[in-house]
Amino acid sequence: MNTDVLFEDAETAHRAFRLLNSGGLIKNIRYFISPERPEGLDAKGFMLLFPYVMRSSLEEMLVFTVEREKPERILIRNTEELGFLRDIGYKGEIHADSCVYSFNRESIRVLRELGIRELTCPAELTFKELKERGLEDSVLQIYGRTPLMISAQCTYKTLSGKCGKRKGGFFSEIRDRKNAVLPVRAECGSCYNIIYNSVPLSLFKEDYMTEAGGLKAVRLDFTVENAERAADILESYIKGRQDRLDRLIKSYTKGHFRKGVE
Repeated sequence: MNTDVLFEDAETAHRAFRLLNSGGLIKNIRYFISPERPEGLDAKGFMLLFPYVMRSSLEEMLVFTVEREKPERILIRNTEELGFLRDIGYKGEIHADSCVYSFNRESIRVLRELGIRELTCPAELTFKELKERGLEDSVLQIYGRTPLMISAQCTYKTLSGKCGKRKGGFFSEIRDRKNAVLPVRAECGSCYNIIYNSVPLSLFKEDYMTEAGGLKAVRLDFTVENAERAADILESYIKGRQDRLDRLIKSYTKGHFRKGVE
């Protein structure tokens, strides 16, 4: 099964690529997805990551990024970005993340007609429902923290009373009513927050391979992890070291893979 990796943070992506490349693991990755292409990564193995929120203030920066990186494929996270890529005449492949609606065969048909090459399986569907939907030309996320909310209201500014605007963004934390710690990534360039689940999704122990007909790849998403931890998890997965994965990932969720939304 093909393996893709996604890095939300560009600096972490650069460091992780160097670690993976020096360890000879990069050859096991189909697409390396991040906001910037790490130096030394072949263009054929790179996918440019677009933001969750598309703002008019971002358009000039995104045009510059596309012209600089010249990506052969881009992962979009909303339909506005699809329209934006059409407007600027982008000719490469367009892939869609799980937040782009593809819950059923009709929505998949429409997205294909609009030029989407591959889709990411919706996190809200069980594996049984995904098989009924169809897994053709789809990617299944098997690791990573799921965004619980995308917020235009900055949690840092709400708590501190001031803007913490930093290049590349930064992390803070909030607690829910059960006292679980939720990491919050402030995307300062786009002025929005990503509030993540308190534990990562992990499907490493699930048997999806025998029933995943048509699935293009599985994907590991790295959000709050540093480069060293990301490389350790990826190496353990590639080498089939479940014992090591158990030590690295002590608390996790299976999401809705077996149990549906109630």
